[in-house]
Amino acid sequence: MTDLKIKALEPAVYVGTYGKYNNGSIDGKWLALSNYENADAFYKACRELHSDDPDPEFMFQDNENMPCEFGESGDIAEVYKLLEIIKDLDLDADVIRAGIALNIPLESIEDAYYGKYSSDIEFAESCADGFSVFPATDWPFRHIDWEEAARNLMFDFQEDNDHYFSHNYREQTQ
Repeated sequence: MTDLKIKALEPAVYVGTYGKYNNGSIDGKWLALSNYENADAFYKACRELHSDDPDPEFMFQDNENMPCEFGESGDIAEVYKLLEIIKDLDLDADVIRAGIALNIPLESIEDAYYGKYSSDIEFAESCADGFSVFPATDWPFRHIDWEEAARNLMFDFQEDNDHYFSHNYREQTQ
């Protein structure tokens, strides 16, 4: 799975085993999912990593940049399915990462995304400019309290790392 977008997203899992953990060891290693074509290849690497354990029961002790909720017994095959969805999204990895951080379902990130802005005020001005027939330098723009406008607008939007998303996205059905 060498897709550049997936590599930029950098999903990774720290893989130990329950046996080692129960014996007081957190011995394991970070494995980047982009280094393995699929779940089978990932599990093969896990078995090689813990070849000193005759019957390893893998424990995912930590994770980073996963496209879903993922616990210590997470479903790696499901993660790889989601990574395939990410490949098809027409968005950069940082936008996808921001959408995931805001708990927006992967299938809805494109619909919810409004763009990158340096502040809520800049976002509010851009939205107003898009709805107006007046140039941004004319009335009524000179008379708007942009801090208040931005504060009210943000009831319907959320932001992560300067990326703005609507709360009112369409839930995609599978």
